[in-house]
Amino acid sequence: MTVRVGAYLTDEFDDVTGLRQGDALSLMLFNLALEHVIRKVNTLNGGVWLNGQHRVIGNADDLALLGERKQQCYRRTQLPPTRSFSDWPSREPRENRVSSHASYKNIRRKRENLVVGNTRFKGVAKFRYLGCTVTDTNDREDEIEIRIQNTLRCSAALHPALSSKLLSRFTKIRIYKTVVRPILLYGCEAWSLTQKEEAKLLVTERKVLRKILGPVRKEDGSWHVRKNKDVERLFGEPNILG
Repeated sequence: MTVRVGAYLTDEFDDVTGLRQGDALSLMLFNLALEHVIRKVNTLNGGVWLNGQHRVIGNADDLALLGERKQQCYRRTQLPPTRSFSDWPSREPRENRVSSHASYKNIRRKRENLVVGNTRFKGVAKFRYLGCTVTDTNDREDEIEIRIQNTLRCSAALHPALSSKLLSRFTKIRIYKTVVRPILLYGCEAWSLTQKEEAKLLVTERKVLRKILGPVRKEDGSWHVRKNKDVERLFGEPNILG
């Protein structure tokens, strides 16, 4: 490694201790290393066709290698480093996982591990990535259930505000739309829902809206839960499915 000072470069020196957290140079070195890896991966053939051919996707320090076959992903993990990067101090990844969308139609079948050199990639049926649950069967049911549970937890935490008589109905609905609903709909642009999953989302929304609107009192003094049509009419806006 060398450092530029004005128009001159210092003598080469080894970086064996790394940089302190927050150091301005660490961001530059990370970008250089990441650019090197991505360029090497893109020189290989193969990939996944998603509106064009893609071989790797990344977010911050997370990289996902893509391939239509396991062998394609295997070759991507065996890229030989150049001399400039081979001497850098390395850190073991926190966790290596591999998921196959083509081989496991049976959810009970044991997932196979992928071994590359001395690195073992654990075969898993599902894992969390960027706040979403990815499954090897391309099933959204687990993700929908997690979203619903998180939404109900959030509405329970906001129960004092959503059921308060001091706040107007308009304010409560605004809290729901800005705080609660985004939890349920995060990443929904990529969803392809079945009628069963759509029904689950609608039921969850109506649960929260019933808490906001409150029950109805009959003439005999008894209380009953508002019907779906009453909830939609009082809400006065498109439902969660649009």
